[in-house]
Amino acid sequence: MPYNSVYKIGSVVIGIDSKRFVLSLKSPFKQEFIDELRYRIPPPYRDWVKEKKIWIIDLDFIEEVEEMVRRHYD
Repeated sequence: MPYNSVYKIGSVVIGIDSKRFVLSLKSPFKQEFIDELRYRIPPPYRDWVKEKKIWIIDLDFIEEVEEMVRRHYD
């Protein structure tokens, strides 16, 4: 996936693909974060890519994602 930009918040890497209007998120395992992500981002707007161990999330949720990442990993 070609990214327009990639940045880190704490130990989490976020890539933005504005062509597909998604972000990818790679983070260390933290069950509390995963639980909150699943609760706050509806299933049609998120996907777990097991082979790459990354989340693909609709770009509309970038503010929620960044806020959760800062609270759990920053």
